[in-house]
Amino acid sequence: MRQPVSERFLLREWDDGCVIFDRRFGNTHALNSVTAEVFNALLAAPDEEPQQVLARMRPSGQGEEAQWQQAIEQALEQLTAHQLTGRD
Repeated sequence: MRQPVSERFLLREWDDGCVIFDRRFGNTHALNSVTAEVFNALLAAPDEEPQQVLARMRPSGQGEEAQWQQAIEQALEQLTAHQLTGRD
């Protein structure tokens, strides 16, 4: 049975990132601010595919789109590797 996301993770957030305790696996993970932003966006949209969630995330300034896209793709890879997408 899939455990609800709200019961699975304990979060502690700061301006520059967050720490997550995953009750399912008993692991703790430190995330930088970009990865934390992706993690929170995925938590807010549990029924959407991760790529749909990422598509809505845009940089705040012009000329940063390529770097931002690469950063959020890397963040998703990291979250997926640690089974932190809430879809596992």
